[in-house]
Formats: sequence, C-alpha cells, structure tokens
Amino acid sequence: MGAASVEPWGGPDQGYHLTPDLVDDAIHWVHQHEAVAADKPFFLYFATGATHAPHHVPKEWIDKYKGQFDQGWDKLREETFARQKKLGVIPANAELTPRPAGLPAWDSLSANQKKLYAHQMEVYAAYLSHTDHEVGRLLQDIKDDGLTDNTLVLYIVGDNGGSAEGGLEGSDANFASLAGGPQETIADQLEHYNDLGSPLYDNHYAAGWSWATTAPFQWMKQIASHFGGTRDGFVVSWPGHVTHPEIVRGQFSHVNDIAPTIYDAAHVQFPDFVNGVKQLPLEGKSLVPTFTDPAAPSQHREQYFEIFGNRAIYQDGWVAAARRYAPWELFTNPAVIYRGGFDKDTWELYHVSEDFSEAHDLAAKYPDKLKALQAEFDKEARRNDVYPLVPTPFVGAPTVVPRGQTHFVYLSGVERLPLATVPNVSGRSHRITAEIEVPPSGVQGVIVAEGGRYGGFSLYVKDGKLVYEDNILGLGHEQIVSSSPLPSGRITVSTVFTADPVVNGKHDILGGSGASPGTAQLFVGDQKVAEGRFSRFGAFTSSITETFDLGKDSGSPVSAAYEAPFAFTGKVDKVTLDLLQ
Repeated sequence: MGAASVEPWGGPDQGYHLTPDLVDDAIHWVHQHEAVAADKPFFLYFATGATHAPHHVPKEWIDKYKGQFDQGWDKLREETFARQKKLGVIPANAELTPRPAGLPAWDSLSANQKKLYAHQMEVYAAYLSHTDHEVGRLLQDIKDDGLTDNTLVLYIVGDNGGSAEGGLEGSDANFASLAGGPQETIADQLEHYNDLGSPLYDNHYAAGWSWATTAPFQWMKQIASHFGGTRDGFVVSWPGHVTHPEIVRGQFSHVNDIAPTIYDAAHVQFPDFVNGVKQLPLEGKSLVPTFTDPAAPSQHREQYFEIFGNRAIYQDGWVAAARRYAPWELFTNPAVIYRGGFDKDTWELYHVSEDFSEAHDLAAKYPDKLKALQAEFDKEARRNDVYPLVPTPFVGAPTVVPRGQTHFVYLSGVERLPLATVPNVSGRSHRITAEIEVPPSGVQGVIVAEGGRYGGFSLYVKDGKLVYEDNILGLGHEQIVSSSPLPSGRITVSTVFTADPVVNGKHDILGGSGASPGTAQLFVGDQKVAEGRFSRFGAFTSSITETFDLGKDSGSPVSAAYEAPFAFTGKVDKVTLDLLQ
C-alpha cells in the first residue's frame, strides 16, 4: 500500500477515528487486489497510530476499563509478571526488576494523583483494546474472504517499550511539554478529567505506567540500552506452516529479522542489484526455521542498539549496556541530556541467556567480558554509521528549505505541505502577505494556516474582520483583530510579527527554535488596522504531524474560533512569506 493523505469522512463529532479508517482502506485494498489479481500474492503493511500518544479513543471503550487500574502501577506490574509466568511467555526463572529511582511508589501518591493516573491508564488500555479490535476486524475479513490458510501474519504489538514521555504526572498537551511549554498541574488535568481520550487533548499517561507495562524488564522507551526500551510482543500466524503454536519461541530476534523472514517464506531471493544500484545486504535472519522447530538455534547472534546515546550490544546471550538518563528527566531537568561526555557513561553487563530480565549487573564480576563487548559495540557502531552519538531527540531535524532563503511564494491551491518544506517562523520576525479576492457579499475562512490544535498560527477572516492568531502549544490562544470589516474586491492583506530581541538563544527539546514574545500588526493595503502583543510565538515543532495550507486549515484547527477546514469563501491568489531576521 502506498502512502497518501487521508481526507476524513467526518470529524470526531461524527465518530471519525483514524484506526477504523485505516482498516476500512486496507480491507478495500485487499478486495481490489482479489478482484483484479487473485492469482497473485499480496503484501499488506498495516501500521496504526497506536499506542503512540496522543491516546485518543471513543468514550465507550474507556468506560469498559473504569476502576481496573485503581490498584496502581506497582501492583499492576506484579499482576502482569505473575500472569506472564502462568502463560509461559517468560522463563520460569525470570525475575521482576525493581522500580527505578525517581519513579514514585503508588502508595506515596495523593488521592487526586491516584484518581488522575488511574484514569490515564484506563484511556491507554481502551486505546490499545480498540486498536486490537480493529486489527481483528481486518484479519476477520481476510478469513471471511477465504484467504487465511495462505496468509502469513506477522503482528508486532507496541511502540518500543512503554513510553515515559508523558513525564512523571502525565500530560494533556504532550508535545507542548516536549517543546518547552509549561507543565500542567494535577489540578489542571483534573478539570478536564472526563475529556481525556477526546480530540481536545494531546494526552499521555504518567511515566509509572510505562514502567508497569514493560514488566519484567528495566526501563522503557528511549532507553535502548535495556530490553524494557526495545522489546515488544510478536505473534506469528501461518496455518499449516507453524507447528506447536502453543510453545513460545525464545530465540533472540530483532525487528530487522522481519524482511528476511518474508523473503524466505515467499521463496524470493533478495536482489543484489536494483536498477543497477548495488544493495546493502539484509542485516537480519529468517525466523522461518522456528516456525516448525520451537527449539531451533537462534540465527541472530549479534545486534547493536542506540538512541540518544543510550546504547547496548547483544552477542551470543550477553548484553553490555550504557544508559545516560531516565526519559522523564527530559521534563524535570532537560539539561540532563547534555551532562558529561559519552566516555563518562557507566556500562552494565548482563548474561541474558540465564538472566532474562537483566536483573543482575555482572560488570564488576566479568570486566574482561564487558571490555570485549564494548569493543564490539564500537565496531558495529562504526560499521552502521552510528557515530557521532547525539544526546537529544531530533536535533537538526531534516528540512528541504534552502539554507539562507528568506523569501517564499505560495500560489493558489497550495495545501497540506509538511512543515519540513516550509520556513520555520518559530520565534522569528516575519511578514505574511496575501493577495485575495473578497466578494461583495463578504468573506470568511482561512487565508493561510500552519499547525493545528496543539500549536500553530492562522491568518483568517471571521465576521468580516481579519484575524492573526497564535496557538501557544494548545495551551492558550492570542490574536489581533482588524478594527473594521474587509472591503470587497481584489485587496492585499498582511501581518508582520517583530520578535523581541533574544538575550540567550534557546531551543526546545525537539530541536526547534524556542518561542519568542513580540509585537504583531495587521495591514489592509498600506493601512495598519490592528496591533498587539504575542507573549509566546513559536515552538511549532509541537505540530509536526500537521501541515501548511492556503485557503483552508487541513487537519485539526489552529483556532478554537472555527471548525476545520474553514475554507476561504473568496479566493486566495498568492501568499508570500518573508523572514525578517
């Protein structure tokens, strides 16, 4: 399936949710394939937004989990561990690792904290359950079409380990937190307790749940040094080709084994050349031998891991690992990601063939083994271009905007431009000029907008008046409004934002320019029609999943004053954007 933009068949108020839409599209694609090429195999790559934040799910699913997490994350982790042992999905000798320092015990929390956090997990569980249901709907359709017996299903469940990126208290505006916005208090979040899971909030659960849901391992997402940051459930179904399906396979494997497995199962030789270009060899190993032999030896003998400087190397049942920080420290102490050089990091050593959950650090006992594995990591890191290690997420995020360009022109009809293709005006002085046509009957709608509900800007007309609005990370809105309605005919309107001088340059955690206060002005022709202050213009990296549009606001609305797309009822002929500093 190719990638394409999705035009929702209705807004959230009409019951729209991306996951069912993706399933409907996948089912349609399979039906189309069977209609025109039933004699040929198909390959369907299906990936949902779950369970990445924001945790958005219909309320009726949330209601199913009411009260099911009141026991808290410490008890949930113990319950999960016991269930894993009973089901045989972890070895009988596996140990439950302790709660890391910095995460509070559930019993130490206030009543309000427990109420909020338990509900956050109810929303998350509903999101996962809803996703599972929708994946099941896709698989049921394949079964109803009579295709199950000849279809290999490889189902990976999860988003690395559980994510602690909601911070210690969770968040209703998660990207705002990453972009350096203010942290919501428990009281703030409790005010809209019943709206968690709705499109109104970019919600994420408290970090304690990420630890609980990665039982029995240490750590969680971002911590590539430990299995809690890398392991996900993996299910294989291939009727007639898998024997002893009741036996859990314990061979070491990695996500890069998926492609070799598919090639092997399809009896297709991976090409050495494509269109005359020599291909890099596949790194992984086929898992097909384990389908019929649960005790088949692992073919994947070595694997490096690295993200944001957290790193590890697996080799023949041993893991050497170096961890730099805890994920929630990005919020409580962002400077932590820059502390010390990488050569100062402490390395740990685990014999995972005997210690499944990495419960016992053997670095002091086997220093020579640790040293050998550190050298192996260095070799693999160099071979795979891991260096230089980068300590922070998304530094130098890719952009296609030419370096040094300050003048940009967008013609009528431009829409859904990814933010990487437009200049970053975050915290920068700029001018936006639009040539528009206003009918005699009046006009309303968006002239140009960037971002969405969780951050961005919009130049639009409402009640006949020109408005320039700054959405501050979804946490607040500021606007300047023209003093009188726009005249009819072909006119030019513009807005100028002049950022206050920056004393110390700063960047948010996501690597974007920091927001800046400044003065905004509106013009109709050469006449100034409004002026006001913006307390914080920018940090629009919080809208990385949104777009830049002329004549409408695609995706979620930047402004709460209108509903997307709020299409312009006149005509937008041209918009120019100039960076002024």
